[in-house]
Parts: sequence; C-alpha cells; structure tokens
Amino acid sequence: MFRSKLTRFLKLVLFSGILLINIEIASAQLNGSGQAQLVEGRAIIVRQGKEMEIDLYPSDFKDQDLIQTFDKGKVNLTLNGGDLIFLAPNTEIRFEEKLEIKGSKRILNRTL
Repeated sequence: MFRSKLTRFLKLVLFSGILLINIEIASAQLNGSGQAQLVEGRAIIVRQGKEMEIDLYPSDFKDQDLIQTFDKGKVNLTLNGGDLIFLAPNTEIRFEEKLEIKGSKRILNRTL
C-alpha cells in the first residue's frame, strides 16, 4: 500500500514537472522573446511589415522581428532568461527562435 502511494506521488511530481516545462515554453512564445529599450537616437521593430518605434519604455519583440537602429540609435535588448545585447547605431538584426524536440527534451534556440 505504501509503495503504491509512493509510486502515485512520484508520477504526479513527474507529470507536474513536464507540465511546468511546457507552460514555460508556451509562455515565452506567447509573451515575446524579450524586450528592447531605446538608449538614445531612433530605432524600430518591423513585425509582419509594420514598423513600431522603440522608445524609452521596454517594447516586446518576438520571433521573426527585424530590429533596426538608425544614425545615433542605440538599443539594449534583454532576452527572456536574462541575456543582454547592445545594438550600436546603424544596426539591423532579425531575431529568430526555433523549437527542437530531441527525445523528451525541448530545446529553444535563438539566433540573431
């Protein structure tokens, strides 16, 4: 009886862990991949052909967004997970995410 309760408890813990991992990945994809914040000058995010100004308040960026700084434009990018990237003036990058499944592992690759 004790063994069956322990087995049931371990299954519940394992299921909860798997569920939390999937929620974290889905949340990152839904809420964006990070934030862009203008330091000075002018910069934009181009998403599906629409331009959005980046200003002093953090702006979310997502998969396939083009981030562009102009003359004297400087931007700080903060990726979900805490990585920081600085974009100098006259820079253009495309942000991409790719989810790979290897066995029971989900790997989220980000490229600039």
